[in-house]
Amino acid sequence: DVCSSDLYLVDKVVEEIKANPNLMEDIKIKAEKRNKTFEQAIIDDAKWIVNNRLKKAGLKVEKKK
Repeated sequence: DVCSSDLYLVDKVVEEIKANPNLMEDIKIKAEKRNKTFEQAIIDDAKWIVNNRLKKAGLKVEKKK
């Protein structure tokens, strides 16, 4: 999971997602399939994107204990 110091990055990615109608539609479908709220699905995707970007940049991703 994303550590607390990366919450700023998650918020920024949430903004990116909300600005992209195609991503919003994909996440709406995911939310329905996974029985999650739309907002939780956006946050989950944003966390995944942040983790993925950090890994690609060669930065350590801390896991919650």
